[in-house]
Amino acid sequence: FYSNKLKRPRMLFIAHREEILNQARAAFRQVLRDGSFGDIVVGGTQLIQTDYLFCTVQSWNSRSFEQFKPNYFDYVVLDEAHHASANSYQKLIDHIRPQSLLGLTATPERTDGADIRQDFGGAFTHEIRLPEAVERALLSPFHYFGIPDLDGLDFSAIAWRRGGYDITQLRNQLESNNARAHWVMSQTECHVSDMKRIRGLGFCVSVVHAEFMAQFCNDNNIPALALSGNSPRDLRQQAKNSLENRAIRFIFTVDLYNEGIDIPCIDTVLFLRPTESLTLFLQQLGRGLRLHEEKSHLTVLDFIAPQHRHFSFAKRFQALSSRPELRIDRQIESDMPYVPAGCLLHLEKQAKEHVLNNIRSATAGLRGEKLLSELRLLRGQIKGEVSLLQMMDFLHLDSPDEIYKRGLPHVLLTLAGGKTIESDSMEFDDQIVKGFRRLSLMDDTYLIEDAKRLITTGICNSYLTKPMMHSILWSSKKPEEGTLDQVHRFFISRKGFKNDLIELLDWLLTQRIPLPKQQFEQYTGDLNLHASYTREQVILALGLGSFKNPKSSREGVLHVPNRKLDVFFADINKSEADFSPTTMYEDYAISDRLFHWQSQSQTSETSPVGERYIQHKDKGYTPILFIREQKKLSNGLTAPYLFAGPLQYRKHEGSKPISFTWELENALPARVIQWAKQVS
Repeated sequence: FYSNKLKRPRMLFIAHREEILNQARAAFRQVLRDGSFGDIVVGGTQLIQTDYLFCTVQSWNSRSFEQFKPNYFDYVVLDEAHHASANSYQKLIDHIRPQSLLGLTATPERTDGADIRQDFGGAFTHEIRLPEAVERALLSPFHYFGIPDLDGLDFSAIAWRRGGYDITQLRNQLESNNARAHWVMSQTECHVSDMKRIRGLGFCVSVVHAEFMAQFCNDNNIPALALSGNSPRDLRQQAKNSLENRAIRFIFTVDLYNEGIDIPCIDTVLFLRPTESLTLFLQQLGRGLRLHEEKSHLTVLDFIAPQHRHFSFAKRFQALSSRPELRIDRQIESDMPYVPAGCLLHLEKQAKEHVLNNIRSATAGLRGEKLLSELRLLRGQIKGEVSLLQMMDFLHLDSPDEIYKRGLPHVLLTLAGGKTIESDSMEFDDQIVKGFRRLSLMDDTYLIEDAKRLITTGICNSYLTKPMMHSILWSSKKPEEGTLDQVHRFFISRKGFKNDLIELLDWLLTQRIPLPKQQFEQYTGDLNLHASYTREQVILALGLGSFKNPKSSREGVLHVPNRKLDVFFADINKSEADFSPTTMYEDYAISDRLFHWQSQSQTSETSPVGERYIQHKDKGYTPILFIREQKKLSNGLTAPYLFAGPLQYRKHEGSKPISFTWELENALPARVIQWAKQVS
């Protein structure tokens, strides 16, 4: 392109607005130093030459330009390439076969989850995100103010249809709302340095809303105009000139200034409607981010009200952060510490509450295609493999269980990449997903560390680690054939399974507070005092059964004669759905050292079992206690038991059942006492 001595390659530049084509051609002419380069093709334009065309996609399709051979143009540029999946663009893409096809967009993530890269070689040739562009002084710094909207304005109950608000209901709340217009302009005056020198752009919900805002401003001595996509071209140019020379202070618009059109002097942007689409938000914000010698920064006023649960604030603030991979709700709580140099992002208290409430409520809706769409966005921002922690941060989750509810991380990321899962382990995927959810409850850091050692090196310190880990992974639905060693080899030979498990174990080690190592090896093997275990793990540690042939035990008591143990499993809060009237025993902590426990209903103080409990010292027996707050957790999983340790008899009363007061050899921690003293 740069040499007039060599024949330039034929070029086609495609956009969807004439204004964009004019700006693009002007840029090419400046770079090429050729004031006659290229022709604009819109409407009924007559072609003078066909080698260098700047053409609207509408003109291409209406003129049947398929007359050009597929390889006629050497170089094709599609501006605003996030539109490429639309039928109008696909018709062009399916026909042309240039040497180079280049897509340009400032907003590559589509709200429908479509991956625009599939038409452009599957990758971004070059990528620069908004925060980096600001850091490199390619865009203006911004001062963003999240302002609580007019008191009483609430969008949360408006119907949500086809990915956005019901436009009629939205218009009813915003059009002709005089109090809201007064609030907007009073807040604008508070946040800009000089209301008389402002050059502002306000984005409205409708033409009527834009005209209302312009009229309100004019009535209050703030010169303004309203424009839309239907406004005549000469009026658009007149409005632009009037804003540049400050004959007016605001242009209020609906859809005109979303994409590609530059008015660099704009120094203030008002978001006067909830903008559901991240693409649209960034396009509108971008109208004010162009560099201009008369502005030091762009002032952004975003009026924030309670939103529908399908509305997403999270992506908006991730796009403005220099660290979008970190949990955005925590960044917001910390007043957005990772904005580009020279920028400010401030949410007033009530606006911050609206945003955080929206983000937290949106997490529950991450299912199916919506989750995969989010993961596609994440894959586009991360170079290399995406980790479990990055997934959790991006989806603002506190626990990986919210991911495991939907599948294993490596499977979800594969599906998000548009690939299918083909594996000889697929029949076990659902079972292993449940196993990962159970594993995420582990809190014995010694067991977690040894499990990681086993997975990564094949060596572990305890012979119990392998069966205890796999008992959780597989629970009662183990492979019909195969020893423990064979099942283990099957698991670690699958790269996805293995990597997912290592990442979970790493996360657990960062989250769990290590307990002092205190074990009773002669009784319970490697179980650590005040750590939590499933009933299956406890039974294995007691030397009963095996991974392949586990011992079944559902009762609240377990007699282990070869170790002279009586093991008690107690639920503090019992549900009638899980327990019959005859098994609703009263089990609870009296203090950190004393525990009230009731025997089974048929046990009397003179029975062999009752006597063994009462006279355990004389008979050489040790009672062992495991407790949990309730059988089921809020996420639906079966709760593990906390190992409370050995007991000593203190007193009893009654019979069938017997009410015992036991003394714990080791005091219960304060965190346990909080729920262990609750009596249902």
